[in-house]
Amino acid sequence: MFPDILDTRALRHICNDKSQFISLEPYKITLVTRDSSTEVIARGTVKLIGRNPKTGKKRVISLSDTLYSPGFHTNLVSYATLLKKGGR
Repeated sequence: MFPDILDTRALRHICNDKSQFISLEPYKITLVTRDSSTEVIARGTVKLIGRNPKTGKKRVISLSDTLYSPGFHTNLVSYATLLKKGGR
């Protein structure tokens, strides 16, 4: 349920909903975007359930090192990070 946007320019996954995380650890940074900034208070792993568009089979995807920022305006999945970690 997590993704709102698959972002081709984002360098990190970002989630604003704590309930989506299966693991979480404190991590404090300020996230600066093109026109605003927000505080990141933790990072962890989010599990997504997707569906293969060709076969219709469900697939579980783990997004490790996802930033938790409750004040961020949306949820982002970083396309670059997916590719780097073997996503297709």
